[in-house]
Amino acid sequence: MCIGALTVRANDSTTVNYIPEFHATLKPRVEFDADNGAARFQVRNARFGALGSITKELSYKLEVDFCDRGKIKVLDAYAGLQVAKGLQLQLGQIVIPFGIDAPRANYDYIFGDISYAGVFNGAIRGCGFKLNYAVPGTRLNIAGSVYNNYEMTVQNVWQKSMSYAVEGRYTLGPVIPVIGFESSVPDGIRINSIDGAILFQQGRWQVEAEYMMKHYTNKSFATAHAYSALARYTMPVKAGVFNRLTFQGRFDGMTDYSDGVRNEKGLLTKSGTECRRASVGTTLGYSRGQFLTYLRLDYYHTFNPKGVLPIPAEGANKLIAEIVVHF
Repeated sequence: MCIGALTVRANDSTTVNYIPEFHATLKPRVEFDADNGAARFQVRNARFGALGSITKELSYKLEVDFCDRGKIKVLDAYAGLQVAKGLQLQLGQIVIPFGIDAPRANYDYIFGDISYAGVFNGAIRGCGFKLNYAVPGTRLNIAGSVYNNYEMTVQNVWQKSMSYAVEGRYTLGPVIPVIGFESSVPDGIRINSIDGAILFQQGRWQVEAEYMMKHYTNKSFATAHAYSALARYTMPVKAGVFNRLTFQGRFDGMTDYSDGVRNEKGLLTKSGTECRRASVGTTLGYSRGQFLTYLRLDYYHTFNPKGVLPIPAEGANKLIAEIVVHF
C-alpha cells in the first residue's frame, strides 16, 4: 500500500484507487407563468456525489441533493458487487430501471422539466436491490430491481409483498429499443405499468419516443396513459467560452392519473389532469472533459381539455431560464 496515493495492488495485479470520484450538479432557474404574469426563483438541484471502487468487484455511490427546490434529499446510497462477467448487483437506494426520461442524470436532461411519461414514473428511486446484466457477446442489457413499496424515506416497515421492475435494452447501431415493466404498491393498491421507447442518436441528431401505461388493480382507478416524442439538434459554435448550441422540441401528453396514494376514505384520487403540451427550447453549452455548463431557455405551451383549468405555474404555459453546471 502506498499511503500518499492511497492505492493498493490486489492479488490479481489490478490497481485500485481508494480516492473516490466527486461530482456535483447545480441548477438555479427562474420561471415565468405566461398566463398570469407570476414568477418564481428556484434552485432545482444542488447535488453532490461520490463514487468509487474498493476492489475491481466492490464499488459504491453516495449522492445527496442539498437543495431540491429548497429540500434536502438523499438520493443514491448503494454498494455494488460485480457478481460475474457482465453481472452487477447494487444494494441500497437505487435508481429503478424503468422509463427513459425520469431516470436520466439530471445534468443530461434535454428540457428543464421531464416529460409527462417521466412524471408517470413516480418513484424514480427506491430502497432495495438491482441486478444489471450486460449479456456477454450480445448488445442486450437487462436490468431488474426489487424494492420497498413505500417511498425511500420510509424504510422501517415490514412488508409481505414488494415492488419490482425489469427493463431490457438492445443496441442496433444508432437505434436502441427499450421495453420495461413495473409493479408497485405506493399505498396498498398495486399498480402495473408498461413502458416502450425507442432512442436514436447519430451525428448531430437525437430523437426519442416513449409510451407508458398504468393499470390500477381492482378497478381502483381508470387505466392511465402518457407519451412523449422529442428531437434535438446539436451544432458546434464559437460564442465566448461556449462551444455548442442545441435546439430541442417535444410533444407529450397524458390522461388523468393517480400516484397511488389513497385519501381518508381509502380511495385513489386524481394526481394529474389530462392534457397535452408542446415544448421548444435552445441550449448554449460549454463542454470540456467532465466539466459541463449549459444556459437553457425553454417554453412550454399546454393544451388542456375544454373546461379544465391549468394549475398555475405547473400545468400552465410557462418560460424557464436556467443555468446548469456539472463537474
